[in-house]
Amino acid sequence: MRFFTDHFFTEAQKSEMLGSAYGQYVKNQQMERYIEDARQLRQHDLAQQENERLTRQHDFDQKTRFIGFVALTVVLLVLTLTSGVGSLIVSGTI
Repeated sequence: MRFFTDHFFTEAQKSEMLGSAYGQYVKNQQMERYIEDARQLRQHDLAQQENERLTRQHDFDQKTRFIGFVALTVVLLVLTLTSGVGSLIVSGTI
């Protein structure tokens, strides 16, 4: 029944049939649409913020991994150089 009243009667006819209740009904419908739009906007904003957070986390992870590889390379280089010099000292070459 609501489908027929919503789609086949003019606003004036609806207002005439329902009286003042129709005005309140229209206001309630507009308020529900506004609330739903606001909810969808908040969900969209939260999804966008989560996406940005994941992007920043990914960038941070990549930079951290790179720094770890550089630090490991430096440690291995220092160990290799010191062990070579140490073996020369122990063998009496230096």
